[in-house]
Amino acid sequence: MKNSELEIISELTGSSKSTVSKALNHCFGVDGAMRERIITAARGQGIVSERSCSVYAILPDSPVGFWDYVTNNLHSRLKQYGCKINIYPRRSSLIFGEYLDEAERLGAGIVLISILPDDEQYKLLLDFSKRVPVIFLFDKVEYENVEIPNTFCISSDAFAEGRELREWSNHANGSVLFVSDGSHLASERKSGFLSRGFPRSIAEVRISDRMASASEIAREICVAGQNDFDFIYNLTGQLRETALAAIKLKLRGAVVAGHDYQNHGNRAGSTNINGIDCVYLNRNLDSICRCAADAAIAFVRNRVYPDKKNICVGAV
Repeated sequence: MKNSELEIISELTGSSKSTVSKALNHCFGVDGAMRERIITAARGQGIVSERSCSVYAILPDSPVGFWDYVTNNLHSRLKQYGCKINIYPRRSSLIFGEYLDEAERLGAGIVLISILPDDEQYKLLLDFSKRVPVIFLFDKVEYENVEIPNTFCISSDAFAEGRELREWSNHANGSVLFVSDGSHLASERKSGFLSRGFPRSIAEVRISDRMASASEIAREICVAGQNDFDFIYNLTGQLRETALAAIKLKLRGAVVAGHDYQNHGNRAGSTNINGIDCVYLNRNLDSICRCAADAAIAFVRNRVYPDKKNICVGAV
């Protein structure tokens, strides 16, 4: 950037040329209000930064299709806009703070995180996000009542009222079997969208193994003595295995719902597996990724923050 351009913006904003350069080149150490004033003034003069913007993402080191899908979508979406993206899988051997230090070293304009931080990591984010904005990607709102400066959460509202499940279960009478993994998320979904979406009491079977076979699922259902239902929702995914378990239990009138990222991509809809009607709810992943990428692009290019602290994205 020319020295004369720096002088013009410096005079317009009452800041030093060094501060102007940092703000326009997405560097740290500039107050948020001052950065916005400098960018607005530069934009009014037709002056733009020549430095490419960098997005830093911390995603779980997990083999499941969900994170493969998130990673691929972030890459393709951000590259369309000329943004450089550094995606790092989080491994247990590295400390969370080391990722944040690396993000600063690389001059990241914004950080995307899909990991729920513990108390110590939360403290690190409180300080870090004063310099670099952070966007969380979750399947639900994790930070509804938590205030972290310049931190936003993009999540799915697919399960807020169970509306998508109800649309696909019109012929079900409302009795539901919940195949749970016993997690905190499972208890929230049971007390949330399942309770609101289905009028009758909910039977629950816990299966912690996400790779459980159809026979194992059927056996656990039998052990629990649950057989009065016509709708099965499996939180752990395994759409095909759950459908085959329903066949083993001679529940051919049942509807099975779950996620099947690898076989059905980002779609939401229904399929039929060996005579069992199945509902897959994957399309919200595409919405979350797209919204997160767009929010990152808006910030690194124009320093525009999301309009809300928590953004609940529906399937599109």
